[in-house]
Amino acid sequence: MKTISLPDPDVPEVITPFVAAVFSALDSVLISKLASNPNTDNSIFCATSVVIRLDLNLKPFKPEFKERPISCKTAFEGITSESFVKPIGPAARALWHKVKPGQSLSKAHSKGYFFNYGMLNPNQPSPTILANSGMTHWQSPRTLSAEENKRLQTFPEDFNFLKSDPRYVMGMSVPPFMTQRVALEIYNQWLKTENI
Repeated sequence: MKTISLPDPDVPEVITPFVAAVFSALDSVLISKLASNPNTDNSIFCATSVVIRLDLNLKPFKPEFKERPISCKTAFEGITSESFVKPIGPAARALWHKVKPGQSLSKAHSKGYFFNYGMLNPNQPSPTILANSGMTHWQSPRTLSAEENKRLQTFPEDFNFLKSDPRYVMGMSVPPFMTQRVALEIYNQWLKTENI
């Protein structure tokens, strides 16, 4: 296995290629602003929470995801219980009845309020689910259940949130399936023996 040394005395002297890849760029697609870091002789460039190690000479990262999109309706198939379901408040409920699936409730508000609330479109993949979002079901003016959120966020059905609000935890997390796919692409493009 190839190892990479870092000159920083506060970082372990030798690290595995996988950890080194974390210090590498995800290509110019994700990087909008680059600034040279003069404090190192390894030509490290910083971008919004992304770091490039130019000395690794890695080829550009071009992820290839071939999974088909999954609609909300398909994701919800087979859900038998619904916990943590809350009806939405009266003001949001009035707006909910005026929008179509896939729209934000702000579309029906005269001043554009309630932009954090939206109605899922059953025939489309889910938009990003945020911790404080008011994403609602398309069939009734209610929040999504913990089980529905698990399906959209790709959390295991038996995931234990302990005493935390499942919607908050999932809304603050990167979907596990997405993380797995990105890690697999990093491995396939940068870390496989034939790529090192």
